[in-house]
Amino acid sequence: MSISSPENLSSKPSPVTSDTAFCGISNLTNPMQTPKSTVYTPSNASDTHLASKVLAGPKAKYGPQIHFVDMADKKGAQRIRNTMNSRKHRQNKLDKIRELEKKLVTIEAEKKRWQGRATEMGWKPPQ
Repeated sequence: MSISSPENLSSKPSPVTSDTAFCGISNLTNPMQTPKSTVYTPSNASDTHLASKVLAGPKAKYGPQIHFVDMADKKGAQRIRNTMNSRKHRQNKLDKIRELEKKLVTIEAEKKRWQGRATEMGWKPPQ
């Protein structure tokens, strides 16, 4: 496997468009220009340099969609999956913290209510 020199790279047309880039974030101002998902199968493996993939579905709520051009680039695909999983993990962590903060507020209100009832019955809180 040979590595192309920089002179040869500039003579080839780039499959990157204005709304997608290798490991880039999609243009969020115009979602109509984003490409449709393509399924990578061995039958279309010869067209890997022109293929693009959109990571969409339920994962889209964790941040902007990520597009990549070269489906044969396994490391790039792994980086994108890792990025999406990291976003999901961070979002889940924030959601869990918010949920625990809500529970804390509820429990503190219940504690005050019970202390109020106990004080009415003659209980003195420790100081």
